[in-house]
Amino acid sequence: MLTIHRPQLQTEGTQVRLSARFDVDGAAGELWFAVPEAHGAMLCPERADAFLVGLLVAALAQGQDLRVLAPVSDRLFYTLTTYLIPVLCRLRPDFRPPAIACEALDAGHLPTAGAVGTGVSCGIDSLYTIAEHTGANCPPAYRLTHLAYFNVGSHGRTVDGAPALFRQRLERVRPCAAEIGLPLVPLDSNLGDL
Repeated sequence: MLTIHRPQLQTEGTQVRLSARFDVDGAAGELWFAVPEAHGAMLCPERADAFLVGLLVAALAQGQDLRVLAPVSDRLFYTLTTYLIPVLCRLRPDFRPPAIACEALDAGHLPTAGAVGTGVSCGIDSLYTIAEHTGANCPPAYRLTHLAYFNVGSHGRTVDGAPALFRQRLERVRPCAAEIGLPLVPLDSNLGDL
């Protein structure tokens, strides 16, 4: 059983960190996500959605059921159990669908700053998404207000210098975000190490 505990929000220097402890087979760990303090209000300590998504593939690979000791969005839960998990299990025969028990499924709307974001790597997929969601035909509810750049594993493990490589690549993305005219939110995490 992989148990995800309630997320906690804390400010550490110039960063705001959202973290949750998790336990699996008697061993404990922590998953965290951090953004600059200016964007800290965009993190969501009310739900464990980010942690359920972040630890899902590990649970599938290890054949672990999941217990979440915090609310999860009912929409996310439905999408995971109806679409994503069955597809992943078909693609990987060694995966088995886990039982997922959540403290609560939450259908409520959380207060937000009205932000709409997407990742930006400056690759064709992200640039196409940005073009589609900043153009004249994009409905206002889907119009981008922010761009994000993630350190969740593609820059290598932390022990191999991922923070330095992440910061180096982030500096390459900044001019693109400035030209597009949208704020860039860098998100750091230890997800790639897990």
